Amino acid sequence: MLEIQPDIDHNGRMTMLDERYLSVADLQERQQKLDHEIKSLDLGTLEITEDDLYDECCDPKTPRILRFEEIAAAAYRIKFGVERTPCTSSHLSKVTGMDLYLKKEFLLHTGSFKERGARNTLMTLPPEEKGRGVIAASAGNHALAVCYHGQQLGIPVVVVMPRHAPIMKVNNCRSFGAVVIVRGMDLSESKRVALKLSKMFQLRYVNGFDHPNILAGQGSLGLEVLDQVPDVDAIVVPTGI
Repeated sequence: MLEIQPDIDHNGRMTMLDERYLSVADLQERQQKLDHEIKSLDLGTLEITEDDLYDECCDPKTPRILRFEEIAAAAYRIKFGVERTPCTSSHLSKVTGMDLYLKKEFLLHTGSFKERGARNTLMTLPPEEKGRGVIAASAGNHALAVCYHGQQLGIPVVVVMPRHAPIMKVNNCRSFGAVVIVRGMDLSESKRVALKLSKMFQLRYVNGFDHPNILAGQGSLGLEVLDQVPDVDAIVVPTGI
């Protein structure tokens, strides 16, 4: 079994895995400032260049390998903030003649596995980026996860959501205190705006699909399945497009 070591801060001291970065008051002040500054812009006239769209954490020209140790470390890092979900036997076992188990990620606070990667990514930011905040583009679950865990960890969050995003998810993001910008006919347009704003306001852009720390956090789900159903033969994962 791999032994996971606690997080160590820049001064070589062990860090608390669930400590806040900004106080509630400071977080609210920072997010109000971001909200005012962003909403004072005419987003329709923003000039977006190729340089604006560059995401150093997800550069296809410099791919990186995600190591098992990173996934295991992420599982340790997020354990106090992301509940271990049950993986229970399904009644479909009798219908199919197989032992089927369901991993119930819908029981997490925002209703999806996206919380794993969001919390891991927020917790691994350097201090200066935690203070400035992060920005993401999402139509729903990734936005909810980043907003919720940003609130829990005291990290400012801005999310850009497309116009087709469910109003319930837009409102839930706002309920977590995040700055929510509804912009773009689809996610690709929202992403362009988010990347531009990330450069303008020095916010870390958190890609919900390909960021290495997002992937490491999501991978903690697999470790839980292997622990809960040790002899599993196959894991079926539904994916969207």
